[in-house]
Amino acid sequence: MVRMAWRMAVGRGLRSVVLFVAVVVAATGFTVLTASSRAQRLATVGQVQARARTSYDILVRPAGARSGVESRGRLVQPGFLGSGFGGISMGQLAAVLGSAVVAVAAPVAVVGYVIPHAGLNVDVTVAVRAGGGRAGVARVDGVWDLHDGSGSLAQAPEYVLATRSAVTGRGSDAEGGCGPDLDPSDLRTGLTVTTAPASVLCFFSRSDVDTGLPWYATAKGHVSASQVFPFPFLLVAVDPVAESRLVGLDKAASPGGVQALESVRGPDDVPVLMAAASPVQASLDLSVSSLPSVAVSRVEAKKPLTDLASLPARPVSHQQVSAAAAYQVLKKQITTPVNNIGYPGLVWQYWTVSQPSWQATTSTPRTELGAVPVVNDLAKLWVDLSDFSVAPAGTDDVQFRSISLHRQPQTADSGEREPPSLRRVGDFDASRLSGLDDVTRQVLTGYATAPTTGADAASRAVLGGGAVGGSLNIGALVSSAPSMITSLTALPQLVGGTWEPGAGAAPLSAIRVRVKGVTGVDPVSRERVRLVAQQIRARTGLDVDVTVGASSTTVRVDQPAGRFGRPALRLDQSWVRLGVAVAIVRAVDVKSVALFLLVLLVSGLSVANVANASVRARRVELGTLACTGWSRGAIFRLVLGEVGLIGAAAGAVSAVASVAIGSVAGTTVSWPRALVAVPVALAVALLAGLVPARVAATATPAQALLPAVSGRARTRPTDTLPALAWSAVTRVRSRSVLAGLALAVAAAAGTAVLIVALGFRGAVVGTALGDAVAVQTRAADYAAVAATTALAGLGVANLTFLTLRERGAELATMLATGWSLGALRRLLLLESALLTLPATAIGAGLGLLGGVLLFGTLPAGAYLGAGLAIAVTSLVALAATAAATTMLARLPLTDLLTENG
Repeated sequence: MVRMAWRMAVGRGLRSVVLFVAVVVAATGFTVLTASSRAQRLATVGQVQARARTSYDILVRPAGARSGVESRGRLVQPGFLGSGFGGISMGQLAAVLGSAVVAVAAPVAVVGYVIPHAGLNVDVTVAVRAGGGRAGVARVDGVWDLHDGSGSLAQAPEYVLATRSAVTGRGSDAEGGCGPDLDPSDLRTGLTVTTAPASVLCFFSRSDVDTGLPWYATAKGHVSASQVFPFPFLLVAVDPVAESRLVGLDKAASPGGVQALESVRGPDDVPVLMAAASPVQASLDLSVSSLPSVAVSRVEAKKPLTDLASLPARPVSHQQVSAAAAYQVLKKQITTPVNNIGYPGLVWQYWTVSQPSWQATTSTPRTELGAVPVVNDLAKLWVDLSDFSVAPAGTDDVQFRSISLHRQPQTADSGEREPPSLRRVGDFDASRLSGLDDVTRQVLTGYATAPTTGADAASRAVLGGGAVGGSLNIGALVSSAPSMITSLTALPQLVGGTWEPGAGAAPLSAIRVRVKGVTGVDPVSRERVRLVAQQIRARTGLDVDVTVGASSTTVRVDQPAGRFGRPALRLDQSWVRLGVAVAIVRAVDVKSVALFLLVLLVSGLSVANVANASVRARRVELGTLACTGWSRGAIFRLVLGEVGLIGAAAGAVSAVASVAIGSVAGTTVSWPRALVAVPVALAVALLAGLVPARVAATATPAQALLPAVSGRARTRPTDTLPALAWSAVTRVRSRSVLAGLALAVAAAAGTAVLIVALGFRGAVVGTALGDAVAVQTRAADYAAVAATTALAGLGVANLTFLTLRERGAELATMLATGWSLGALRRLLLLESALLTLPATAIGAGLGLLGGVLLFGTLPAGAYLGAGLAIAVTSLVALAATAAATTMLARLPLTDLLTENG
C-alpha cells in the first residue's frame, strides 16, 4: 500500500509538485515564524517585567470608595489621596499588617484642605501723602490671574486712611473702625466677585506717618496696606517610617524633616513638612492709587463704599506677586509658631472634598467622560470671613467636587478651644521621591497632580500649551496633590477631641501594600499578590485593587465652561488601568498563535484544494480500483497515504529550509525546533487530505467514470462575459469555496494587524506600558500576514492551473472559434476577480468585527486598514492568476480538440 501510494504520488507530476510546495511553504513559514515570535516574546516579556512593577502591589481603600467608572473600566482615578475623609480603622490596618508576606503597609489619612495665607505688605506711603494735607486715602486694587484660562478676576478695592490727627471719637493709636459699619451679610457679598479678605472687608488703617504703627508700617514714616495670598494645602498624615520605605520620603525631605514629624511638643502642636514649591499656579496684580482729599472727610463721616468708588483715582504704583514669591513668604511665617491672632498656621477649620462625578460617554480603548458640576453652598462653607477663613480667588467658579467644612464648636464651659498650630519642620520635594519615574507610579503614589493637557487645539490654546496645574479652587476638576504632610502621631490634634464631625474611629483613607517576593508579573508573583489581596479583602471587607502590572492610560474629559470666561475644555487626563501587563503578555501569545494558526489554515485550504483536484482528475482510475474489488477503506487509505507521504517529504525539506532561512533572516532556528516542521507538515497534509480521501472512498464506479467537469442539470444562457465568468466560478463550487476561504482568512489577518498598526500606532492596550513595550505589530506579525497572503495567492494560482487542465478542451474550442489569447486571459482574470473581491471583503469585515470585539470600538485607522488588506490580497490573487494564465500559450490545441470531439 505504501509503495503504491508513493508511486502514485511521484506519478502525479505537476499536481504532486504543487501539493509539495504548498506544504513546504506552510511548514517552513510556521517553523521560522514561531522561532522569531518566541524570541520577540521573550524580549517583550522582559520589557514588561522591567516596567510592570509599581511603587506598591495592592491598593486598599474604604468599602465603597471605588467609583462606578473605576469598576467598569478597571481604573484607578487620579487624586484618590485628595478625596474622602477616613473610612479605614487602625484595627483594619493591623489586620493588613498581620500577613507574614506583607513587606510594607503604608497608611495615609487625608485630613483635608487647610488654607493658611501669606500676609503681604503693600507700601502706600506715596499715595496717602499725595494730597499734602493732614491725612490721605490710598486705594489698593487687586486682580487675580488663576493661570487656568479663567481670565482675570478683580477683587473689591481696599482703602487705607493715614492721618496725623485722631479721627473723631478715636485716639491717634486707634486702628480700623473708621469706615462704614458693615454687617455680616455685607461681608459675604464680595464672595461672588472675588474672595480675598480685602474685597469683603472695607479695612481702613490709619497711621501717624511720622512714627508709624509696627504691624502695618513697613518702616518708620511708611504706611502699608495688608493683602493676603491664600494657599490651599492638602494635608495628609502618614507613617513616616513606612512612607520612607515605600517611596523614600526621608530622601525627598530636608535633612531631619521626617524625624521631626514625630516631635509633637504639646497638645496643640502639629509638625508638618511643606511642599518645596508652591502647590498652586496663580498671581496677584496690585495697583496703588491716590484719592482726592475729599475722600478723607467721606471716610471719617463713614460714607458708603460707593462714595469712595465713585471718586477719581490717580495711579501711583503697580506690582505683581506670583504664587512662588508669596509661597516663600508663607513658609517663613509658618515656621515659628506664634500664639496670636495673626499667625497663619492656626487651624481653626479645614475642608474635605469628594471625587468628581462623571457621566461616561465611551469605554475602551480611550475612556471618555463628562464632568458633572456640583453646587456647594459657599455661604455655609466660609462662614467666618476673617483671615482664618479666606476663600481663595475663583472659589465661586464652577465646581466639580462636593465640599464639607469641619471646625471646632464652642463649648459652654470652656468656650472655644485653642486651635491646633501647624509648625513647619522641613520641606519635601515630590520629584525626589523614589520610584516615581513614570506617570503610572506618579498617579498611584498620589504625590503629583495627574498630567492633564488639552485634547484639541482650542483647549491647548486656552491652557497656553501647558498642563492644568494646582488650583486655588479646592472644588476644581483637577485635584491638587498632597502639599503638606504630618505624622499619624499628630492626627488626634487635627481630627480628634472637639472637632466635628471627627474621624477618630476610622481615620485612614488608604493603605498602600508591598508584598514580599514579588518581582514583576510572572505567574508566581501574580499568584502571591492575588492571595494577599484576597486575604485582606476577607479580613477587612475593604475595597482592594491589585496594582502590580498596572499602567497609566489616557482618559478624555469634557469640562463645562466656567463662570469667569473660561470656555468648555476637552482634556486628556492620566488615569491608571489595572492588569495591563498581564493583558499584554496574554495578548502577545494569543495574537501570535492566532496568526500562525491562520498560516496553517490557509496552507491546509490550499493543500485540500490540490488534493480535491487530484481526486477529481483521477475518477477513472479510482473507479477502476473500486470495480476490481478495492474497498472504500482501502481507497481512503491509499489517497490519504499519498498525501501523507508528500507531506512527510515536504516536512523534511522544510526542516532544512527553516534553519537556512532563519540564518539569513537573523532568527536562530535550532535543529530541535526545525524538526518540528516534519510533524507540522504531515499534520497539515493529512488533515487537508481527509475530505478528498473520503470523497474518493465514497464515490461509486459510475460516478468515477464521469468527466472531471460535467454539465449541470439546469443551465442558463451565458450571453455576457461576466455571466460566463460566474458560470465557471460556480462550476466546481467546493474548489472555489476553498480558495475563497483562503483569501478571506488572509484578508482578515491583514485587517487585524493593520488595525493595530494604524489605529493604535502599535499598541493594542492603549496604555503607557502598551505604547512602550507591548502588543506591537512586529516583523513576525507582518511576515505571518505575508505568508498567509502568499499562500492564498498560491491557492488562486493553483485554482487557475487546475481550471486550465480540466477545461483544456473547452478553452481550446474557444481559441479555435476565434477567441484570442488576450480575451481568454481577461476571462480568467474576471473569474478570479469575481472570486477574490467578495472573499476579501468578507475577510476584511471579519477582521473589523474582531477589532470591535478586542477594543470595544473601531479605531480611526480601522477602515483604512481593511481597505489596504482588501487591496493587497486582491492584487496578490490577481497577480497569481495572471501568472498562471501564461500556460494558455502552451495548450496542445490538436490533442485537446480531438479529446473534445
